Amino acid sequence: MMTKLVRWTGCILSAWVLLLSPSWAGQVVTPEIKAWARKAVEGERELKAPPGRNTLAVLYFKNQTGQPEIDPLQKGIALLLITDLSKVKSLQVVERAQLQALVEELAQQEAKKPPRQDFYGSLRDLNLPDLSLEDFLQARREMWANFPREFPEGNE
Repeated sequence: MMTKLVRWTGCILSAWVLLLSPSWAGQVVTPEIKAWARKAVEGERELKAPPGRNTLAVLYFKNQTGQPEIDPLQKGIALLLITDLSKVKSLQVVERAQLQALVEELAQQEAKKPPRQDFYGSLRDLNLPDLSLEDFLQARREMWANFPREFPEGNE
């Protein structure tokens, strides 16, 4: 009797986790966050980065391996990094939903301003003023150039 109860409990718990876990991985951009992003983009010239802690944002990873079975890691690795980095007291991690709202708002505002001004203004708003677009693109190229394309067999 006890094993049936444990088995049913395990089945129900597993089904619950499998059905609800996709909603945990994706963060919803709420209307309030969209309004904040719109205001930040519109008033970016007046905004100044507040002095304070080191600020960083973690973006989703892009699966370029050609192996669709590891697609779930795109969000999973980012969420693990965000969780771990949030525990570091000297760092301020920008919420992914805020960053997504900024990206969406910048896409809508693209016709109004040159992209470079939008990029720098958004960095200033996120307290990331020292990063340049060229630095970002160069770091991205170097990261992918040095990333192994094949995974080793076994535990190496």
